Amino acid sequence: MNEEEVKQLAETLKNHGLAASMYEAMEKAKSILSINTAKKDNNKESESILDKDVPLNELMKQAGINPEEVEAEEQEKIENVNIEAMSLKRKIQQAENEPQKAEHIQEEIEKVKEELSQIEDNKQEQHEENKNEAERNEASKEKKFDLTKIFGFRKK
Repeated sequence: MNEEEVKQLAETLKNHGLAASMYEAMEKAKSILSINTAKKDNNKESESILDKDVPLNELMKQAGINPEEVEAEEQEKIENVNIEAMSLKRKIQQAENEPQKAEHIQEEIEKVKEELSQIEDNKQEQHEENKNEAERNEASKEKKFDLTKIFGFRKK
């Protein structure tokens, strides 16, 4: 379908009063002839980008992040903290007689506690996000009714 056919149809639409302007007539002609306009394509792309109801797991898949890898990394962090805690316990047992070493070890213990609290906070946030995502999915599954069918209204 070429541009000439679109122009002819647009002129016919405008002459018969089906379009107020030539621009509107051209858009209607393109629509009738099934020619997509760039404006419509851009709107669809931006809608898909701005879709805020996309689940976290879906976003992770789109970004190429495997949820199992994230979980494995979290588990590795926990194991590292546990190893560090065991090391600190040994140092405490060795340094019971030296107060300076005890203070240094106490500082290291505080650092480990901070790391643990950060990990726990991250897990709590992840749990809340998953809960919110489940609620959104549940809400989107609610049954929707077509009121035009219920009340018998039809487009004229």
